[in-house]
Amino acid sequence: MSKAVDFLKLAKYVLNRKKIQRTTEAVTDEYTDTWNAFRDKLKNSNTVEEWLNDNDGIERYYNVDGNFSKQKFDSSDFYRKTLLNALEKYYPKVKSVAEFGCGVGRNLIYLHLKHPEIKFYGFELCKPGVELANKAAEKFGFPIKYYQLDYVNWIPTDIDIPNIDVAFTNFSLEQVPDRNFEAISNMYNRVNQGTFHLEPVVENYPFTIKGIISKMDHYKVNYLQNFEKNASRLVGKKNITKIVFSTAHNPLMYPSLYILKKS
Repeated sequence: MSKAVDFLKLAKYVLNRKKIQRTTEAVTDEYTDTWNAFRDKLKNSNTVEEWLNDNDGIERYYNVDGNFSKQKFDSSDFYRKTLLNALEKYYPKVKSVAEFGCGVGRNLIYLHLKHPEIKFYGFELCKPGVELANKAAEKFGFPIKYYQLDYVNWIPTDIDIPNIDVAFTNFSLEQVPDRNFEAISNMYNRVNQGTFHLEPVVENYPFTIKGIISKMDHYKVNYLQNFEKNASRLVGKKNITKIVFSTAHNPLMYPSLYILKKS
């Protein structure tokens, strides 16, 4: 009964909340604070396992198999395994990989541990994220390079980008509701093999009561819009593979994995 009551409270909150306007400045402000909060975690992490671990043992609400579920769940580990599987399945012969919107760089460390033969690069909008990512790579001895970059308003002279086979995003394009075509174009046109994206794509949310509330929440927080339409404009439908998940860190989110391959 408590789950039903909590879901009703969440639904009421979604209905009453005001729509957020996402701008580069707003995202920079929000994630500057978010990444700065990881400073103590890096300082107190004696091993790379501690730096990657987000499992604090506390029960929270998640979307698990489409259900509003209160439980212990390491969503970061779930997403990293999803990214690893996508890389291995769809791009098995890569020599270099870049993450755009890499935050404090932990996804790339995880992938490096699995595939040390691949060169990894990270690009992040917010300076504190880049600083912490490079400090972590230095602390734990990983040859991963991180750079500050606004990949939506990308000026060619901003950065001397290395030769990259594949690029990916992990809940980064969600912050670009109106200009994701430019964002994915800037990535896709600079890689050799293609890109993949784990993002909340509202068009793929189910038409259930929970799904409709989730669609409304997606609209209110001004997340990613028209991604598949924009991806199709860029690469053509035949070069797109889509997988929709019903599990997420956000109880009102249904992530999708898109693979955009070059012919």
